[in-house]
Amino acid sequence: MKHALPLLSAFLSAFLLAACQTPTATVLPGQRELVIRFQPGLGDADKARLREASGVEDFVAVMPDAERWRLRSADDGLLGRLSETAGVKYAQRNNIRSLGPIRSALAAPRFTLLDAAAPNDPGYAKQWHLPLAHFPEAWTLSTGRGVVVATVDSGVDPGHPDLRGNLLPMLDEVVAMGGHDTYLGQDFDGRDSHGHGTHVAGIIGASANNRVGITGAAPDVKILPVKVTDHRGEADDAIIARGVVDAVDRGARVVNLSIGGAAPSPILLDVINYAFNHGATMVIAAGNESAPVDYPAAYRGVIAVGGVTAGSEVGSYSNHGDGLVLVAPGGGRPGSDEGPGVFSTIPTYACTVTELEHLDQGYDYMTGTSMAAPQVTAAVALLLAREPLLSPAQIWTRLASAAHPLGLLSFDERSGYGLLDANKALRATSDDGR
Repeated sequence: MKHALPLLSAFLSAFLLAACQTPTATVLPGQRELVIRFQPGLGDADKARLREASGVEDFVAVMPDAERWRLRSADDGLLGRLSETAGVKYAQRNNIRSLGPIRSALAAPRFTLLDAAAPNDPGYAKQWHLPLAHFPEAWTLSTGRGVVVATVDSGVDPGHPDLRGNLLPMLDEVVAMGGHDTYLGQDFDGRDSHGHGTHVAGIIGASANNRVGITGAAPDVKILPVKVTDHRGEADDAIIARGVVDAVDRGARVVNLSIGGAAPSPILLDVINYAFNHGATMVIAAGNESAPVDYPAAYRGVIAVGGVTAGSEVGSYSNHGDGLVLVAPGGGRPGSDEGPGVFSTIPTYACTVTELEHLDQGYDYMTGTSMAAPQVTAAVALLLAREPLLSPAQIWTRLASAAHPLGLLSFDERSGYGLLDANKALRATSDDGR
């Protein structure tokens, strides 16, 4: 049981003694960083004393009453002591999460354009995922105009000709948290060094009818890119949390997150609730390990998204479980008979996916739940542009009830409530039940 807040000063003396008596563990990458959430009302002086007692080398604010601590040395007993400390709501390791495997795939066969009103973008015929999720029909009702969509990811290529018209200034949390992104001998602060974030941004909001490249699923949204990974495609819980909070504070109505890992995280649950309480819907990729749904996608209230192939079959890579809500086109695993990946924007310069995955600069295919989630994000934006008063809970229900079940029951752990249908979701009403 936690000690009463007035006893904090007295407890610190014992805390310091225990800290001195605890053997120091070998320092391994990531072990020296913690995320701390204080109880509301704890004063700055008490926070400072806790940092000193804990051997904090430096700290950065993550969200209200939460900080990332970097310790002078690793201390295996510190988490346990903090959990019994007055004024501390919780303390956790600063878990490292990944964008997941980058899966490039074979080129997609072009589908026949039967609609004379189809976008004039030359790559549109490669975007098999758009008709599969019924976006062209949905565009007669909404294109997402006026909605701010945040992509909490690896950033974006700010000069991409198919994106720059819809981009808001990027938030670089890597720099804000005290880091820098250097790769291939270049400084990538302020832009995407990995490529994943640019691909996600194009799936959501590439400009339509500009005779360039492709069409986004919500081509008139405003995209707020939030960079939380460097060229390695890794992010920790603290920087993800800060990225989500900053995106919501800057007006994002929907947040796309294609980052995950196996470990639960109190701080990520807190920022999901923060977004929900501010009217922002969280759409999160389920993961690509053919395993239970990753965290934070596994938390209730978010829209956890798995991936299907061009044949509407659940991808062999797609994570599963009772936390899965929807599936959307994610493409097929390379080297299999599952078909093509999802065609979208790639940075117009050398980056991780062009150098290590040998993707083309400008546009190329990727596969994974990371490609499926932004299509659901786009559908949320279409809904909000048409019905701006919808709550995250109403959006969750609308999309789930409009999905096409892929199993024998209305829900199964491989495909959730079914395959995304953007058109049906827009033509439903908020009173429709699941």
